[in-house]
Amino acid sequence: WDAVPLAALFREAFDAPVIVENIASLCLTAERDFGAASGEEHAVYIRLRQGITAGLLFNGQIYRGAHGFAGNVGHTVIDAQGPVCTCGNRGCWTNYASDDALLKQFAGAEGPPFSAMDEFLRRANAADPAAESALEAFAGYVGIGIANLINTVNPGTVVVDSALNEIGSRFADALRSAVRRAALPYPRRNAKLLLSALGSRAVVLGAIAAVFDRVFEPPRVVPM
Repeated sequence: WDAVPLAALFREAFDAPVIVENIASLCLTAERDFGAASGEEHAVYIRLRQGITAGLLFNGQIYRGAHGFAGNVGHTVIDAQGPVCTCGNRGCWTNYASDDALLKQFAGAEGPPFSAMDEFLRRANAADPAAESALEAFAGYVGIGIANLINTVNPGTVVVDSALNEIGSRFADALRSAVRRAALPYPRRNAKLLLSALGSRAVVLGAIAAVFDRVFEPPRVVPM
C-alpha cells in the first residue's frame, strides 16, 4: 500500500479535497474533541485490536512524525527472545497486548481453539477462572507498554480502546495496577488512565473532526 497514491486516486475520482489519516490519530482527534481526552493538551490514545496503534497529542496537536508514521507502538520490542511478529522482529508488544493476542493466550490456557471475543467477555463477566487468569496476564502486558509511553512522553491522559472496555472498571483497574508497578512515579503521578468514551464511533467522529480542523484552521501569515 505504500506505493498506492490513495489521496490522489480519490481526489481524481470525486473532484474534492481528500484527507488520508492514521486510524488511531482519527480516534484521538475524536476523544480530544468529544470524548475522554476533552480539554487535554498532552494525551496518548492506544487502540488494541488485531494489532496496536497509538495516537499522540502534543500541545493540543496531533503528532504524526516526520513522514506520518508516528504511533507504531505495537512494534516496540518487549521481549527480544519472544515469538516472531508479522513485521519480522521478535517479541513485539502487539504479540502480547493486542485483542487478538488475548484470544490466543486464552486458547492456550484452555487447550482447544478459541476465537470469539464475545465468549471471552461472557466468561470474564461470569468470573470464569481461566478467563480471569488470561485477563490479568493481558492487563499486565498492556500496562507495561502504557508505562513505557508514560515514561517517554509524559502524557496528561492515556485513553485505551479495546473490546475489553465492555467489562469496564475491572479492566481499567487491572491496567492501572499494572501501570503503577511499571511506570516511574513522577510521570505517572498525575497521568489519568481512561477507557475510550466513544468506542467504535471514534473513527467516524474523528474523520468529521479532522475535516473541521482543516476547514476552520486559522489563516497563516505568509511572508512577502
